[in-house]
Amino acid sequence: MYPVIFDTPAGTLAVGAYRGKLMLCDWINSRHYNSHVNQLKNFDLDQDYTLNVISQIKEYFAGNRKYFDVNVAPIGTNFRLKVWTELAGVSYGTTASYSDIAEKIGNKSAARSVANAISQNPISIIIPCHRIIGSTGTLNGYAGGLEAKKFY
Repeated sequence: MYPVIFDTPAGTLAVGAYRGKLMLCDWINSRHYNSHVNQLKNFDLDQDYTLNVISQIKEYFAGNRKYFDVNVAPIGTNFRLKVWTELAGVSYGTTASYSDIAEKIGNKSAARSVANAISQNPISIIIPCHRIIGSTGTLNGYAGGLEAKKFY
């Protein structure tokens, strides 16, 4: 089964869940989109849970939701999972820098590695990589494009 693709005000997303856990919420124009979708090829995707997640994302874009009630199960290396766990702690309305995340995972000098892990986040929006900024406060790269990052 394939992920569900739908349009948001910031771009087109693909969403897929397995057994009540979100595994994919990725921009279809992301450079990692194809590899993220390929990781799901051996899973029988859970359409009901996927539709629940989509409903929450639509509420978020409509301004009616600030927090998601979603179980996640991203596929990645231990380092990436550690980074993505820290990203999940960046609350609505706040930002953090790549250096902040590197420090939180216990390696202040790993900002570039953190940036790379963030760029490969398979669960955008829910794991809020869009809230991560450069150390000077600038918007840096984003898998969905800088316009999408500016949007929210």
